[in-house]
Amino acid sequence: MASETKIAAVWSSGALVFYESAGSQGTTYDVFTMSDTAIKVGTTGNDIDLQYYGSGSISAIFDCGAATYTLTGITMTTNKQLNVNITAMNATTGRVASLYGAVAAPNYGDGYGALEVDITASGSVAGTIAASSTWLNFAAAAVPGANLICVQNNGIYLPSSITASSAKMIIGMRMHYIADDGADPGSLFLFSTNIYSNVLTAFFDINAMVDTGGSTGAATGNDFKIPLIKCASTGVVWYANIYHV
Repeated sequence: MASETKIAAVWSSGALVFYESAGSQGTTYDVFTMSDTAIKVGTTGNDIDLQYYGSGSISAIFDCGAATYTLTGITMTTNKQLNVNITAMNATTGRVASLYGAVAAPNYGDGYGALEVDITASGSVAGTIAASSTWLNFAAAAVPGANLICVQNNGIYLPSSITASSAKMIIGMRMHYIADDGADPGSLFLFSTNIYSNVLTAFFDINAMVDTGGSTGAATGNDFKIPLIKCASTGVVWYANIYHV
């Protein structure tokens, strides 16, 4: 941006316009415009960054030319719903949001991870409630094809230099139900499905049977049954018999 000594000002159609005196107002030399409809920084042909600085290395830099908004040491607080609507995304790298972070000696023992969604419900719950919702929607003309289509794609990656023989890895999720008074709810499930008239091919899709850690050897005795499925339409609970040797 040009220095102050090279900036001129003019009233134009009810707007106060600051522009670089090396050019003329109304062209790519416009720097700052104040009107009753908008405050404009730069023009489509003059990339002017908008920068705010506070004490203690706090800053907000809006670089429209580079398509970046960089916040340092700033927390956003709002009492309104935050909506992000991206109307056209790149088909290959079309990410709505990408969150990257590096944590030294991480410890999320409080039960929360790097990304936290936390809501507090009050009053009488009026219907279904969820802390987060992830949907993969297809337009009417979309063609899924012979592809792996996932609502979520989660995993753990370890480089070859990592030794994890004493770690307990959870590649699905860890789920909690914590009631301070220890009271049981009306019912409690790990999963709930709503697949309409479709039928599951199987509960799990794996690469090979050996991945299950099972064995072809015969085993008997010590039978125990666990409730596996409760059918919502009939109220019937179905059990699976398990045993140990």
